[in-house]
Amino acid sequence: MEKDLRFEHRHTQDWAFLKRFYWHTLAAAPIYVVLWGGLTAVGLALAVQTVREGSVGQGIACGAAALVCLVRGFLWGWYRLRKEHKEMSARFGKDSWESVMRFTDDAILMEDDGRESGEVDWSNCQRLEDQGGWLRLVFRNNAGELYLRKRDFTTGTAAEFQSWLAEAHPEIQQSSGKKA
Repeated sequence: MEKDLRFEHRHTQDWAFLKRFYWHTLAAAPIYVVLWGGLTAVGLALAVQTVREGSVGQGIACGAAALVCLVRGFLWGWYRLRKEHKEMSARFGKDSWESVMRFTDDAILMEDDGRESGEVDWSNCQRLEDQGGWLRLVFRNNAGELYLRKRDFTTGTAAEFQSWLAEAHPEIQQSSGKKA
């Protein structure tokens, strides 16, 4: 399998990396941030206004709605990321490990802490998005996505990977810009 290795991507999977990843995903989705931030702000403003007008019950309801927006919009993603990291840390018995993605002519081979953790055939990939310092590879049928920090390519570069992918797999759409 190593003979057709085209590109390799390595990074240390730890809480610091995941925090950078989380902040990137928020920065790449300004509409999402504005929507949930706006709903939270409107809920808080309505809560304060209705309490000032003497309707404490309605103010509490608006405050609860604002809290739901805050939790759903921002804290839930942070919680899920933290939970997944803790589960993986328990599985590996340590707080950080190396994640490797090897890109061959036929598939993406994934490895975590020296153990095979997955394989994705190129036919399961739908599009590649260039998000500044990151690439986002989206899988078909909402099967997931793979975020690749550009500086973490160890065999080849991110730009070479994008060029190769466009030539080798033209069925995978490519786009630029911050999308999520």
